[in-house]
Amino acid sequence: MISPVHIVMIILSVMLIIGIGITSARKSKDFASARGQAGAWIVAGAIIGTLVGGQATVGTAEMGYKFGFSGIWFTWGSALGCLLLYFITPRLRATGCSTLLEIIGRRYGKKAEVAGSLLSLFGMFFSIVAQQLACAALIRAVVPCSLLTALLTGTAIMLVYVVAGGMMGAGKGGLVKLILLYGSCIVCGVTVMVHTHGLSDFDTSLFNPFGRGISTDLNAIISMILGVVATQSYAQAVWAGRSDASARKGALLSALLIPPIGIACTLVGMYMQSNAPVEVASTAFPAFALTCLPHWLGGIVMGTLLVTVIGGCTGIALGSSVIVVRDLLQRPLQHSATLVRITLVAIMSLALTTSLMLTGTFINDLGFLSLGLRAASILLPLGCTMFMSHHIRGTYIIASMISSVATMLVAHAVGMTWLSPTLCGLAAGLIPIAIACIKNRNHD
Repeated sequence: MISPVHIVMIILSVMLIIGIGITSARKSKDFASARGQAGAWIVAGAIIGTLVGGQATVGTAEMGYKFGFSGIWFTWGSALGCLLLYFITPRLRATGCSTLLEIIGRRYGKKAEVAGSLLSLFGMFFSIVAQQLACAALIRAVVPCSLLTALLTGTAIMLVYVVAGGMMGAGKGGLVKLILLYGSCIVCGVTVMVHTHGLSDFDTSLFNPFGRGISTDLNAIISMILGVVATQSYAQAVWAGRSDASARKGALLSALLIPPIGIACTLVGMYMQSNAPVEVASTAFPAFALTCLPHWLGGIVMGTLLVTVIGGCTGIALGSSVIVVRDLLQRPLQHSATLVRITLVAIMSLALTTSLMLTGTFINDLGFLSLGLRAASILLPLGCTMFMSHHIRGTYIIASMISSVATMLVAHAVGMTWLSPTLCGLAAGLIPIAIACIKNRNHD
């Protein structure tokens, strides 16, 4: 199944991306954010390099394999989230802050910043776990090995990439990865079209966009849209833009470029389910690349998938490390590159341990949970900070965060499907804010 040509092309593709990341990092003065240094395409590369990772590729193909065309919603929800980010980018950049939690902390105090940081980290952590599982699936498709060995190998590669490259590495590496990924998706999509005679060989029932149920898929879309806006990694990317116009254009480019990737990955999963079933659904995309394409081309696609997962995981991990260093430890980012790197290693190690306990879980379900938790954690306080003129006491903001996350987790635990758990959490979080507004109004 795997040939020497596959292995050579995989290694060359991975070395290309990592080499560009390390080279570009040497030109950046700020390891963690590269603030004000990036053009629109670098901003888009940083966003897509993080957002289009293992969940958007391997996980989307897995969903396409199991549920048909409804697998597109992770990527299409991501695109809608980038579109929303486009509209709020000027307000984010006008704050002059380095993290989303710093914005909240300036308005509502240190305790609110710390509470939001911890809750947001909890949500981002599940995305890192999902990416590590996707990376392990790719490695095991190439080299037969245990899950632990695959996770250790993947984590080591990720750490080399992001510890050496930082934010500018993620941006330029993400841009090159985007080019390779688009080429790979075009090739895979055309191959599926040829093999299925223009998709006519597919069972028409597979093209139901709500194959998991309307409520389930809508809940996933809502989590994605709101979660993108509430994630440090994507805010970091727009802060890296050299101007508001560059940052907004980067967000808009991301919104336009992500959906076709989702369609191609979903079609690959659908094809494998109909024509070449695999034992583990998460291996559908790597199995397609290794068996349905010429060896040299399959190797490039596999290498691109691997760096796609690496970029997605390291971008979220870098954002998490920035939150720990800037918001929890209160250290200036410009002088804390070593501390950010140490924090990265700790977070990735903890995620690796957690990955071993969550095997068998759908990769994208972990992604939807992660984005929903991020939205529940800080979306309401962030909105109050940027769009509400009168002051609310920090205790009400903390109560809003905790009640929002707790309600969302309970809704997930009881298996609520008729209403989005994320919206349930946000509704609960509105109660303390509404009480604070009423008290302020009565006092005035």
